[in-house]
Amino acid sequence: MKPLIALAGAMLGLSVSIAAAQDIPPPGWSIRYSSNSLYLTRPDLPDIRVAVVSDVRSELTQEEKFEFIKIFFAERADCPSLAEAETQKSFSGYSAISAGASARCNLISMGHWQEGGLQSAMMLNEAVEENKILGGVPTRGVVSDRGYTAKAIHQDIVEFLMTRYQIAESKTPIEQVRAEITADGLARLYPPQHKPAHLVRLRADNGLDAITHARLTGAHALLLFPKREEDSRISAFPCMQWDPALFDPYDTTRTPWHKDNDCERYVWRWKGSDRAKGIEIRTLSTKAKWTSAHFTLENDEKKKLSIGEFYKPFETGQRLDLKIGTTRSTMDQLLDGGRPLSTLEPYELILQPDGRFMAGTVLSSTLEGGRTSGPVQGQYHFDGHAVTLLLDSGQVVYGFGGWLPFENEGTMSYRSVININGWIYTAYCEGRGLCR
Repeated sequence: MKPLIALAGAMLGLSVSIAAAQDIPPPGWSIRYSSNSLYLTRPDLPDIRVAVVSDVRSELTQEEKFEFIKIFFAERADCPSLAEAETQKSFSGYSAISAGASARCNLISMGHWQEGGLQSAMMLNEAVEENKILGGVPTRGVVSDRGYTAKAIHQDIVEFLMTRYQIAESKTPIEQVRAEITADGLARLYPPQHKPAHLVRLRADNGLDAITHARLTGAHALLLFPKREEDSRISAFPCMQWDPALFDPYDTTRTPWHKDNDCERYVWRWKGSDRAKGIEIRTLSTKAKWTSAHFTLENDEKKKLSIGEFYKPFETGQRLDLKIGTTRSTMDQLLDGGRPLSTLEPYELILQPDGRFMAGTVLSSTLEGGRTSGPVQGQYHFDGHAVTLLLDSGQVVYGFGGWLPFENEGTMSYRSVININGWIYTAYCEGRGLCR
């Protein structure tokens, strides 16, 4: 199987000019360029590869260009059934899917981008092997050919192609377009049905966690999604780092971040008719027992966790003026430019009333390695337990969050605990005066 990174090199007539490229990746995706094509990738979908090329030959009709691209990818992507696949036409362009139980190659094309050109995106699922008789043969569970995730991927690619066209037509400098993108605007793309109703703290049975012990990293929490009329069971996940814009928390066939054993799906209910008594959870098996005390994550360490208190949700669009970390004076120096961002500790967080933030660490399955490589800054938007972050690097993080007050405080303060995607930001200042 030949990697897509080398696909376009030998294809005469297919190109994308890096100098003229005006590309903004869909949230969660990254762009990589070669000499004459570009590639969209995601670390949380390692089996999905997307190559984008443009055919600008004026002597060919759009349909002739598409048939040529079909044959090219059938050979270069080692997907022979694509060459004979039926071409589907629509008002926006063309598409073709390889044969078999699971589509290994999915090709879509749209006009625009360059005058007279045809831009095409080839989605290759490398978890499926091509077979000349059967077509696509799955080697393991795949997500690119069916279900919510498949539709979300397809929609992301279509919107990417449309965005390229709109930017090119508007003649707006790409820097200006990027400058006009905001976390508030991106938050509108967060699927409302994927926003959790509650976030519950999970305590380690040994009593050691990032909330109660200084400078420990990470914290387990349980995401509880609301009951829908069409569901017999309500989803719950003890993980917070997956992308809710791409994965459906109600999907019963796989967990959102299915390669992480800590992301096993559970179901939940209120304990009795009195919500004040808390919740109960169990595994998907109808024979499993409900528990309201503790349960064991089925990972390598067999972690035992107790069900704790509910995190408080953020207000929709809430703006905060908080400095959470060691000393507030040193964080003032960060804001004044007297201290470099690189000195921000992993558990420190600054939230500014203009919607800007600085964080020592951000976790997300859409980031390479699952987290930022160091401190970052950007824009934030809170909506209940839903979080949208736009990093200054251009990366977008859709995730989850909540906060816990310090002792008997009723409002958020610099002594509160803030949990974003399972990472705890906390001052650890009680009794020592470090936060004054």
